[in-house]
Amino acid sequence: PLIPTEVPEEFGAPTCRASKGESGLKLQILYESTEHYLFFGYMQISKENAGIVEKNNQSVASWDFGGVKHYYFADNGMEKVVWTNGSFECHASGSMTEEEMSQVIESIYGG
Repeated sequence: PLIPTEVPEEFGAPTCRASKGESGLKLQILYESTEHYLFFGYMQISKENAGIVEKNNQSVASWDFGGVKHYYFADNGMEKVVWTNGSFECHASGSMTEEEMSQVIESIYGG
């Protein structure tokens, strides 16, 4: 499971993009409203092409949904979550609260 089943009501239909390159499949989903956004990026990975996530010096929390550990942090006013699910490196970011982000991520696993 990669795609959320619930997002805040203010968002309409998402803009979706998919591409395939040398490193594998890449998916992007963008939800937008007049004041907020929510972005999901998924990249098929192997040991050779795993990404790097940078953050500031604030603490990192973790959530466990669907048996998958998700790392949550706020960085420069933006909420971010990163995790690996199967062969996909996953990233979500948006201008929303921690609670809203948690609910959206949990919805990926039917919660």
